[in-house]
Amino acid sequence: MKKYFRLFIWFVLINIIAACSFEQSKHEMKLHIENRDVGHLTKALIPADFIPQPLKIAAIGDSLTAGVGDTSNQGGYLHFLKGDLIKLKGVKTVEIFNHGVSGNRTDQLLKRLTQETVEKDIKKADLVIVTIGGNDLMKIMRDNFTNLQMDVFLKEEPNYEKRLSNIITTVKKLNPQSTVILVGLYNPFQHLFANIKELNEIVDKWNEIGQQVVSEFEQTYFAPIENIFSDGSIDLLYEDSFHPNNKGYSLIAKEIYATLSEVELTETNEWFVVKEDGNE
Repeated sequence: MKKYFRLFIWFVLINIIAACSFEQSKHEMKLHIENRDVGHLTKALIPADFIPQPLKIAAIGDSLTAGVGDTSNQGGYLHFLKGDLIKLKGVKTVEIFNHGVSGNRTDQLLKRLTQETVEKDIKKADLVIVTIGGNDLMKIMRDNFTNLQMDVFLKEEPNYEKRLSNIITTVKKLNPQSTVILVGLYNPFQHLFANIKELNEIVDKWNEIGQQVVSEFEQTYFAPIENIFSDGSIDLLYEDSFHPNNKGYSLIAKEIYATLSEVELTETNEWFVVKEDGNE
């Protein structure tokens, strides 16, 4: 099994790292998000006072926020999420500030949170969405590819948890009233290496860390996306076999929307139902 695991790492390094490095500079510019009708909403409960007018979203993180793999260049999952949110009662406009940078790790995102433009957009956001962590795993693979063992991932877990907690803490200090969504990690290699269970175990564990971190903050929630790609369906991935394609991003947006729909309310909150036709 260790032999196959090492072969897997070599494959990842050859086919993915170069692509990720190329995309980093290409996607550093803020993406312009446009409206798009993405079809009927499923029945969902949303707190009326959770959605302000207008709704402002600050998106921070890595290539998933940058939208790598979205052939329409409209912001990946943000493009689809906006299409759902704009239909809700009380939402006149949805404004998105996209600060996704392909290749970013937790330590790099922490540094970017001190940038004036990023701080400014977080401070005025009603909702902050974070995608981060995948490149932290890739760095461990690169740094240890000659002798990759499970214990190197276990050793890094406390450091990853600390950095992730610092990210949420920073966001909350900048904007204590914001609702924060941390998007989980996924394994894009299910269709290539279904027999290598170690990677699934690592992703599962790091997702557990993410869930634990968000549980320590108010108005902070975890949106799991691992199950979207768990069947190894290649038609959800871009041509690089690593990033989501448009269909994959649309499903990620639905998971984030579902997470928002399940936000626990206080006794003073009011409910309304979003029906399939978009009416109350």
